[in-house]
Amino acid sequence: IKGIYLEKNVIASDGDYTIRAPRVYYDLKKNRALVLEAVLYAWNVRKQVPIYVRADTLMQKSRKLWTAKKSIFTTSEFAEPHVAIGADRITFEQKQAPNGEIINHIEAKDVTLRIDDTPILWGPGFSGEADRTPLRRAQIGYDSEHGLDVKTRWDLLALIGSPKIPEAN
Repeated sequence: IKGIYLEKNVIASDGDYTIRAPRVYYDLKKNRALVLEAVLYAWNVRKQVPIYVRADTLMQKSRKLWTAKKSIFTTSEFAEPHVAIGADRITFEQKQAPNGEIINHIEAKDVTLRIDDTPILWGPGFSGEADRTPLRRAQIGYDSEHGLDVKTRWDLLALIGSPKIPEAN
């Protein structure tokens, strides 16, 4: 047997990742997978939040490394999240920190901040811990006097890819 092809409601998990998709091909010799119309789920232990990557095409490169094309990244389990980061390409990897903690690292290219299905901001890319995305908060409102009101809060160091500044004790 060279590979396995699964179709319909495919759900696979190794305890670190869970994948849902209608079609999956797994190459046994190369230990790689190709997943179409995929949802990749992982858990951020430090922040206690879920991480979802939805993609037209998801490829498993190794046990801890995935790449996604035409994808969105969010903490929302909804099929159409209200706020998400869209990207032409995302690389998602779980790494182990020196203290033993699992870190979800993400690298995204051609990034858009999306409210519902509408891109509202564009950026060339992002690289860093998945729980350290540059956008901290987004709020949209409307009032009859001022019209549309959009408020955002950003982590500028994460936006430029700079490491975190250690907190003072």
